[in-house]
Amino acid sequence: MRRRSHCASALIRATAESITYGSALSGAQLNASASVNGTFSYTPVTGTVPEAGNQTLAVVFTPADTTNYNTVNRSVTLTIAKGSQTISGVAATLSKEVASAAYSLNATASSNLTLGYASSNESVATVAANGTVSVVGAGTATLTVSQGGDANYNAAPSVTQELTVTGVAVTPATPASGGTGGGGAPSGGGGSSQVQQSKKSGGKSSSAKKSKAKKSAGSQKSSAKKSSGGGKKKSTAKKSKKKK
Repeated sequence: MRRRSHCASALIRATAESITYGSALSGAQLNASASVNGTFSYTPVTGTVPEAGNQTLAVVFTPADTTNYNTVNRSVTLTIAKGSQTISGVAATLSKEVASAAYSLNATASSNLTLGYASSNESVATVAANGTVSVVGAGTATLTVSQGGDANYNAAPSVTQELTVTGVAVTPATPASGGTGGGGAPSGGGGSSQVQQSKKSGGKSSSAKKSKAKKSAGSQKSSAKKSSGGGKKKSTAKKSKKKK
């Protein structure tokens, strides 16, 4: 008896349902059918996650009646579209001061692919390859996180952070030890005290000068009187001689 080969068109569909990268193969793709009883063996197997692009699905049909039917091999091309990805974890806006410590953007990609970073104004902030932001100066900068995709993923929509950096707040000076008021109060009081002491010193000096002047004047008058007295004695002596 002559064996009959199974009809190829009855074994497997001409096309298979397309999927997106990240999806596993299922009965929607591995859906061959035959006109007689038998089993199907697929390559790749159910549950496999194929790479993006055009992939070949192969099937081997083994008939239950191997006496009258031959084993048949067939294949079909399956298109796997690139997957989508997103970036998350980045705060949309942030404010810092010039003296602020470095911080992380905390960005992650759903694809787990490496992220790229950029700063629109590196005089305000820079971003390292690991996503660490270093504050440089006052101003504003747009920090952008991106992921360009690969063979299996499309590029992710970029996300940004608007960073505003302000100057450092002025810290009030600590009052001097032993001071009774603000930073300038003790100094002001000291100056007033010095002026008063200067005035007192000046007053004492003036009084001393006046006292010395009075003593000098008194001494001069006393000398004058003595001198005048001496002159009178001499005049009396002369008159006494003339009388004799």
